[in-house]
Amino acid sequence: MSIKVLIVEDKILVAEELSADLEDDGFTVTDIAISSEECFTSIKENTPHVILMDINIKGDNDGIETSAIINKTHHIPIIYLTANT
Repeated sequence: MSIKVLIVEDKILVAEELSADLEDDGFTVTDIAISSEECFTSIKENTPHVILMDINIKGDNDGIETSAIINKTHHIPIIYLTANT
């Protein structure tokens, strides 16, 4: 069984490249979400083992706020990402 990863990233090209790299390394990407709302829906539909969370995402909540909400109801490790230099 491979590790299931949810990618939360609003820059779709970055997310797709990351997804391809993860799948090449044997991970299963459950979904790519671009907003907090899509993230919550994806977790309900196919709960991942780990979430790669961009700090700046679309929607009502940024990545940090979204992570705080997830941590209240789920025990899913979250790794923060950012494309900002």
